[in-house]
Amino acid sequence: MAPAKMISKTVPTLSNPNIPPQTPTKDVGPIISSHHIQQFLDILNRLAPSKEESKPTEIKVDNENEKRPEARASKLEFKIVREIKHEYKYITAESQESLIKDDKWDEYIFVIRKKFDKENKYYTEYVDVKSEGLQNILCEIFKSVNRVSLAEDKPSLEAYQTTHGTHSSIQHLKLLIQYLTDHYNATLKRFNALLQEGKISFNLLWVLFQSNTLVYTTCPGLDQPRCLKFDFGQIEPSSQGERFFKLDCQYLNYDGKVFGKIETTLTMAEFRGVRKINILDVFPLQYHEQVEKLKDTLTTCGRKFVTLIGIHYCHYEGIAFVKRKEKYNKVYMKGRVMIDASEFKQTDPNYSNSRISSCTFLFEGHFSNDSEVVKTNGILPSETKEEDLLLCNPIVLGFSFSNKLWFEFAVAHVQDIIWDPSSFECLMLPDD
Repeated sequence: MAPAKMISKTVPTLSNPNIPPQTPTKDVGPIISSHHIQQFLDILNRLAPSKEESKPTEIKVDNENEKRPEARASKLEFKIVREIKHEYKYITAESQESLIKDDKWDEYIFVIRKKFDKENKYYTEYVDVKSEGLQNILCEIFKSVNRVSLAEDKPSLEAYQTTHGTHSSIQHLKLLIQYLTDHYNATLKRFNALLQEGKISFNLLWVLFQSNTLVYTTCPGLDQPRCLKFDFGQIEPSSQGERFFKLDCQYLNYDGKVFGKIETTLTMAEFRGVRKINILDVFPLQYHEQVEKLKDTLTTCGRKFVTLIGIHYCHYEGIAFVKRKEKYNKVYMKGRVMIDASEFKQTDPNYSNSRISSCTFLFEGHFSNDSEVVKTNGILPSETKEEDLLLCNPIVLGFSFSNKLWFEFAVAHVQDIIWDPSSFECLMLPDD
């Protein structure tokens, strides 16, 4: 039997609901039918000593009134259950294993589980897909994304149901589309009304950011513009009890050995009311006021980053920085530098440029956490696609000859050395 698939989203609620039934968390043993009872009695009769004066009691089982378990995903309906903390006992979400073994909800096409936080104020919504046909459809449609997007004009789900799948799986898909349409109709109306004004609220950030789209932010230390690809986002609580919106993103970088993808996490602290989208610390690139000009700038920067992979003797004029104890020490410099990420990492292997073990604040309301290693993308830097140049890191590692220290440099301020040809006129060769 195929395991249940899960899709999650965090949604605020204004009141604490009453205690509703929830999906059981305990495994249920095999269902004992009348046939099993009769087999058990037959075994007892064969094992019991034979006595003429003792006759076995006749037990009649009403097969007609026996309630048989429904087949998995046999009912063209869905079920909504809640999991809340009640009487000092936190009711946790079931494991996939228990969902498979438990027949209580298996008859439904999918089950919506709303798991509340400790205060029963906010909940995370899980969709447990019971229908194997619907599982296969969702895996095919969303194989390249991490969540369902509600902001598309023509969702892929509706297009899929007209060309793919069996009759039963298409019916299951229609039921899911109906649920998404009805359940999120009010949310989309609020989102579209704010979008017309170019504004967004904190609770609607998860609708604003769509998987596999480009997002804009700036680099810590140098405030250089940069672009990342957004994968997944959700609202999460911090250890201090506050909420923040977490964005899982990726970009291209060179760590001295490998050129490839780096996974990073950006976060935005909760804010009240609504804000202009293009003044957020992180926002979708398409909402930038000069998006086309910015794309050209980032593409040029990315192409330059690729040419700086390796060892290069260059001129630098601008702000550089080095990060020590979670602080950015900035220095203005003008002079010769050596761009060399490999030697940088060998000299200071614990430097946190691409090895950040915990979340670090970049600026107010926004912090980042890079994965520990660069994952190779299987291509040579020179073969990087034009659209991928937008994702290149706008920062390179190198050594300053004037300061005698290693720094992080802005790619935009790295220049080729302009040699003075007149110096050759003063060249003196020794006499033989």
